[in-house]
Amino acid sequence: MATGMRVAPRWRPERRGHITDIEAFVPGEEPVTPADDGGPAAEPVEMMDYRASITYHTPVTTNQTRSQVASDEGRLLGLRCSQCGRIYTGGRAFCPIDATELAPADELDLPQVGTVTNYTIITPVQYPGQTETEPFPRVNVLLDGVDVVVQYQDLIECPNDQIRVGMRVAAVWASDAEKADNLMVDGNLIGWIPNGEPDRTDPDLVNRII
Repeated sequence: MATGMRVAPRWRPERRGHITDIEAFVPGEEPVTPADDGGPAAEPVEMMDYRASITYHTPVTTNQTRSQVASDEGRLLGLRCSQCGRIYTGGRAFCPIDATELAPADELDLPQVGTVTNYTIITPVQYPGQTETEPFPRVNVLLDGVDVVVQYQDLIECPNDQIRVGMRVAAVWASDAEKADNLMVDGNLIGWIPNGEPDRTDPDLVNRII
């Protein structure tokens, strides 16, 4: 055995379209096929079962907790850096520009109306646990009056072929019934909905990604 040695797969007698169809790798250039080889799987492999386990331990900051509470109350919470004036969402603990700590005194409520600056239509890949079956949108929303873009947001009650840069949208929050049924897993912001206002015509909108 040596680095650079050429190897080829040795196939199992029975195959089912799984990586374990390869029994081993052996020295040589040609695959090794058993005499009673049943051939490749009859149908193309579209899904494969596997077991995986990942454990994350992520500390929750005070700002993240307060941002979650604000979402529970139907508010978008922002944090304005006292040094550079930039505004952040999501309970960030520090300004990434000048490393200034963001404290409760830096909080402000953000507008709940904005403009779509970018969007994508996602075609769901079917895998165990996938609930989406049809293409669905995700949009970036520039909030009115502040220099804040909230990213990768749901857009609801709007056909995919009618989504466009410049569309005016408003936040939609979970109802009391949805809160009671514990349907919301990431705050109570369901998504954004077209609010009927005229589109914003600004050629620079597409450059507002973050």
